[in-house]
Amino acid sequence: MGVAAALVSDLRTIQIGSASLDPGTLRLHQGEREVRLDPKELGVLLELAARAPAVVPREQLLARVWAGTTVVDNSLDQVIARLRRALGDDARRPSCIETLPRRGYRLMVPVVWPNAGASSAPPTVSFLPLVATGEAELADYAQTASREIANRLAESQSLRVIAHSSPDDGLPRARFIGQGNLRRAGNQIRASVQLSRTDGEVLWSESFDEPLANATPGRFTHALFVARSIEAVVRAAHRADRLPTRSERARRHFFHGFRETQRFASGKGDLSLAVNHYERALAHDPELSDALEQLAFLYATRGASQIRADEALARAHRVLPRLLQLDPDATLSLAFVNHNLDLDYASALVNLDHARCHGFVGIATVELHKALILMKRGRFDEAIERMQAALRTGLGPGELTAQINLADLYWASGRFADALACADRALQSASPNWFEGPVHRIRINHFLGRLDEAKRELDETWARFGATHRAFFPSTLAALGQAELARTILRENDAAWRAGRLHLCSYSFGGHYHLGEYDQAFVWLDRAVENREWWMFPFFRSSLFYEGLRDDPRFARAMRRLAEIEATGSPTKSVATGA
Repeated sequence: MGVAAALVSDLRTIQIGSASLDPGTLRLHQGEREVRLDPKELGVLLELAARAPAVVPREQLLARVWAGTTVVDNSLDQVIARLRRALGDDARRPSCIETLPRRGYRLMVPVVWPNAGASSAPPTVSFLPLVATGEAELADYAQTASREIANRLAESQSLRVIAHSSPDDGLPRARFIGQGNLRRAGNQIRASVQLSRTDGEVLWSESFDEPLANATPGRFTHALFVARSIEAVVRAAHRADRLPTRSERARRHFFHGFRETQRFASGKGDLSLAVNHYERALAHDPELSDALEQLAFLYATRGASQIRADEALARAHRVLPRLLQLDPDATLSLAFVNHNLDLDYASALVNLDHARCHGFVGIATVELHKALILMKRGRFDEAIERMQAALRTGLGPGELTAQINLADLYWASGRFADALACADRALQSASPNWFEGPVHRIRINHFLGRLDEAKRELDETWARFGATHRAFFPSTLAALGQAELARTILRENDAAWRAGRLHLCSYSFGGHYHLGEYDQAFVWLDRAVENREWWMFPFFRSSLFYEGLRDDPRFARAMRRLAEIEATGSPTKSVATGA
């Protein structure tokens, strides 16, 4: 049983004014009276509660609760009327649900969301001031960097930060301690940071180089990334500590796997290593559903694109039945596999809502996933609204994923300045070794016609990543005039694909497209569709891209094949989609 499910007796109850709602059983308790809600009533009440006391527009309620179904004109009015009766409310003198003509509805009563008691209290962390070693003039810079990191940590909604000036200042001790030092290394300032438990066990350590010139104005450009890394590792340790397992080896492997998974969200974790640790955790505890859940999630991402879609699908659908047998309500990972690999968007939405109703996921994560589904379907304005809502609610380490996908949404819908700003925000919170962010900037600048800036950034990015990410460069190289190098890499990529060593097609498709080699581009397009490379779909469905290909019958054929895959459905069913 997963952690959320293990605490389900606490997680189920939501207090709405004087009423208690149990989403898992669809029951609303008002004093001695109990009312069983139907799914639509539950959906509307949860939407109102999630946004209380804000007004929720009628159109939004209809789109989210009646998604994919036919709506009778007064369907929502009838549901609101039944909810008012269940809550003992009066439409003429409302005290619970208020109607705002031509705007929507809002809850007028306080909403108290569940917590799981003391065991789910946010973990506490302190970040001690960095110590400047070797040169006295770095002391002020150490204070500035420490303050920036601590301020960024304080923004987290999943941590409670306790301020400390030293380990022995007499203040309450936090469970986790961040600390480190600064020293000069040539023309760089090297910051070394580590996170440990209060018993001294080191959970994470890393070093960062800052330009020496940053010391004078007091800029520490890695502050957000350090804070995100600390948050990710603390979340991993906190979750591992609460696992319902008797095997300490399983707990330890789960921590290492989840640490890599969480840190991957900021562009640094190793998902292949994470898979290995989860599999080893399951070897020690075969019923550790948390590890099965994470494995399904990783297979849905293709292990950071280290395996092809057909292999990822097979692995995911071997894991999911085992997970759902142990915990039928753990449908979040199934939802992720549904929309990332199965391309079964309807099942994904149902499984997301089921996971939310049973306390497995917060509203920010639900909004993120629903935004991604809308993005794949080409419904850009709706997707942007949901992605923005997810970011406002708070995603922690998942913010990087949301920002870079929001950049793609802006880009696909023609809002290029917004796309560039989003890519820049993503870079601020990312690892210095994150490859995708600089490439996004290059592509957007190229599309905007800022060729000098795009070429300069390409030279810098190739110098940093060309040796390790060579296969991903042909599209940007071809677009910016380096045709000979692009063709060399494209030949290498074709050989690697045929040999089974290459797992992505989109960059090769883009390379041939920018070179005007449309016959080869269509070969890679067909491969990309079969490989379910969903990040390309928004651009296929936007009229702004791939001029010269759209009128070719081969493009229409590829889109028909995509539609066939999307209509196939998922081989794994759940209690939500029909076990």
